[in-house]
Amino acid sequence: FVFYFAGHGTAAEDAGADSNSFVLVDKNGQVSASTLLSGDELLSEVFQVLPQHTRVLLLTDTAFHDVLLDLNLGSAVDRQVLSITGTQDQSCPEEDRGTIFTH
Repeated sequence: FVFYFAGHGTAAEDAGADSNSFVLVDKNGQVSASTLLSGDELLSEVFQVLPQHTRVLLLTDTAFHDVLLDLNLGSAVDRQVLSITGTQDQSCPEEDRGTIFTH
């Protein structure tokens, strides 16, 4: 199973959530608290529907500087999972020019 996300992320404290979140949009292209998807929620849903033996590749490409997908969670334990994140450090001025995958 391959999951690829290119977009924005936000910190848990900024979103009022327990974990960092993917920033999604509604049908009108607007962002709100209801369009945020926490990394924990995404992993929980993915691992709930995939058979235990399924290999999982998670590719995230955001200018967000922190972890969106925490593989230390219970849902990822005893799974074959690889997570690759293309991001740049928040202290680097280059961050405004894109990320590693979509520079």
